[in-house]
Amino acid sequence: MVDDDGWRFELEDLSDSGDGSDGTTEEPTDPAEIPVEPESWTLEGAAFVVLGVAATLFVFLRFALG
Repeated sequence: MVDDDGWRFELEDLSDSGDGSDGTTEEPTDPAEIPVEPESWTLEGAAFVVLGVAATLFVFLRFALG
């Protein structure tokens, strides 16, 4: 195929079917499941959460009641 700019490119058939079909299937395929390992809370993570909540409450209450 030739583009308007004169560049020549070819489309590659990426279907893996050798029976002449277009590679589409009628049935939906399930997405690959990514294993997720649960993470435990660390002391640093919990401290950041508590500090963030405390700072948010302080700022909110300071301007709401101030």
